[in-house]
Amino acid sequence: MKFKEFKKNIRKEANNIEIENMSEDVSNYAKATSINNGEQTKHIGFGRKQAIVLALCSLAIILLVVVPIVIFGGTNNNILIASNVARPVGSANTLSRLMNKNNTRNGLGWFSFGAKEAMSVDDAYYDEAGPNSIDQSGSAPNGGTSQTISQVEGIQESEIVKCDNNHIYYALRNSVEIYEANNGKATLLKKIELQNKLYYYGDEEFVYDYYFTPIQMYITDNNLILMYEKVIQKNYNSLVRSYWYGFYGNAFETVLQIYDKDEFNLTKEISVPGSLIDGRVYNNFIYFITAENIVDYKIASITETTNGVDDEKEFDYDDVIYVPEYIEYPYENYICSINLNTLATNYECQLGSNSYGTIYMSENALYMCNTCYTDSNPGEVIYKYAINEDGFLKFSASGKVDGYVNNQYYLDEYNGYLRVATTGRFYNNNIFNNRWESEVINALYVLEEKEVYGGKTLEVVGKLDKGIGYPGEQIKSVKFDKEYVSIVTYYQTDPLYLIKFTDNTKIEIVDYLKVPGYSTFLLDISINGTPYKIGVGLTDNRNYKISLYQVVDDSVSQVGKDYVIEVGEFSYDDENNNYTDIYTYTPIVDNIRTMFLYKDNNENTFIGMNLDENTYTRINGEYNYNQVGKYLLLRLDLGTEDTIVLVNELIANSQSARMVVVNGYFYLVSMGEARGYTYNADTKVLDLVE
Repeated sequence: MKFKEFKKNIRKEANNIEIENMSEDVSNYAKATSINNGEQTKHIGFGRKQAIVLALCSLAIILLVVVPIVIFGGTNNNILIASNVARPVGSANTLSRLMNKNNTRNGLGWFSFGAKEAMSVDDAYYDEAGPNSIDQSGSAPNGGTSQTISQVEGIQESEIVKCDNNHIYYALRNSVEIYEANNGKATLLKKIELQNKLYYYGDEEFVYDYYFTPIQMYITDNNLILMYEKVIQKNYNSLVRSYWYGFYGNAFETVLQIYDKDEFNLTKEISVPGSLIDGRVYNNFIYFITAENIVDYKIASITETTNGVDDEKEFDYDDVIYVPEYIEYPYENYICSINLNTLATNYECQLGSNSYGTIYMSENALYMCNTCYTDSNPGEVIYKYAINEDGFLKFSASGKVDGYVNNQYYLDEYNGYLRVATTGRFYNNNIFNNRWESEVINALYVLEEKEVYGGKTLEVVGKLDKGIGYPGEQIKSVKFDKEYVSIVTYYQTDPLYLIKFTDNTKIEIVDYLKVPGYSTFLLDISINGTPYKIGVGLTDNRNYKISLYQVVDDSVSQVGKDYVIEVGEFSYDDENNNYTDIYTYTPIVDNIRTMFLYKDNNENTFIGMNLDENTYTRINGEYNYNQVGKYLLLRLDLGTEDTIVLVNELIANSQSARMVVVNGYFYLVSMGEARGYTYNADTKVLDLVE
């Protein structure tokens, strides 16, 4: 056989080995490429040395293709697919290899650092109340029914108090109280008890009252949906287990319960392995994500109970995907979709992390962010799960940006592009003076989903990483609004930057405003057709503040003065050595979902928040502690210099108090009670309904 024919056969054989082990999509692409290359082959003469080199190279190609396939467990580990493209795990052998590789690299057991708490903020849109929300008339003069603050209109987020036009729902610790709301009177109808405080210590079962997992709650026209974590006992002798399995060595599973709103009967229950990350309700689907430790290189299963009938959903290794470039911690993430009309379900599973503290959802997809590090510098891996034609989530693409994404409002989808704000301190070794140097970098990225060899990725197509903040300032809050984004940075002052996207990918700063303190969240609201932004944050001396801003064209300005809430007050009697120390806390600076924001039919805009006031005293050598729950209700008054004025300061019987409006009546809801109020337009305060 002539060497030319031998070389041709070797190349053909290598291509066949590669192609037969590819997925269908990749295979088609490779076949087309192979045919194209064949058509373009040029006949070039070779000497003996070149022939020997070529033969050795061809043999090396065969070894590179065949050996990894044999060693690493079969057809699903095609080495030609790009490292930032997802592929199925395929086998227990591959899973074992990936876990051992990352365990050696991390050197920290299986504990994932850097988990972020999911926080919320944004447009004051309310999805659970239905057609009678916001501007719709109710049975009382002010009308309307309030809703939970959500980032995207129509996509519902969880809170411990929800309401519709007939009921108020209050979830705390291990139970949910359901009240009937009628003309300012609230009557307890039902109490649902949940077993979410059950723990094990060895073989002993007990309830630990001071440790409980929060309940996520959602409502639709027909359903009440509850999600919580339940503690389950794990095998301590497993080959691979978490460095810290949770409270007293236990592991969690997430329980989802769907109740009908006629008699509040349980219609479906789902038990998903792992801790609950976060969830959303959109278009009568509920979506949620969990993170589970991988045990003994096994893929877990999901248990469903529908109208009393049990069913178990098992996963195969081919059902679990991973992206080699982004594997940091070997956890299983379950991405769950449930059709609330039919109760049909769909589950996706990927190797990922337990630190998906940032979950953002648009009308088209759900995005998960995971903090990672490269040479001690922060980055965020972003996974995109698109909503398919059946309404279920399906993996679409992944990508990476530099810096931290601190909460969900750092992300936004617009015109098919994903926009991401990041912040963080970056380190580099200056080789000229042999010193480590650092700087804070604040950046905006625009990412686009693109086809690459073997799948899809999220690629950066626009970037701005200069001029956002003075040296040392980090981003504290972000608010996207169509082609604009407002960003607050902080070091010693609070610059609010107005940044504009042109042609989706070009980014420029168009204005900024310097004010004291900083905002942790920005919310949009319209009053008499004029758009405003409400800022919630801290002053320079760490008191709480509420601010009002207005954006007109390409300029931003503050309206009126900040409303300031004193955090602490300390007084000392030097003569008698007595003191009083008062400390006040409100959760709205950390979680904007806890804030009440409501506009009635007369364009009155109300802001509410619960306060936890703690008083420590020493009087004549005796120490005392007292805790009081309060609720603060404010109103925007654009006709005055103050702009934000006090309506009522109410006493609540718990620090978890919330306020809602049902058909124009205000209700202060706290542990064991719901008190009704009406707004007096003459005195401009709330009056208790007797």
